[in-house]
Amino acid sequence: MPWKGISPFMVKYQAHVQDVWWQSWVKDGEIAGTTGQSKRMEAIRIRIRIRIRIVKK
Repeated sequence: MPWKGISPFMVKYQAHVQDVWWQSWVKDGEIAGTTGQSKRMEAIRIRIRIRIRIVKK
């Protein structure tokens, strides 16, 4: 198995939160938005990238 448990994809996303605006980009399961503040997530931007595996011979 060439990836050994690592996904060949990287998912980045950015949340637009009520009264906060766009937050920083996060990736691969990190929290986007706020916690414990009762704010709406009003929009989300998503980027999916393919990781390139370089094999040296």
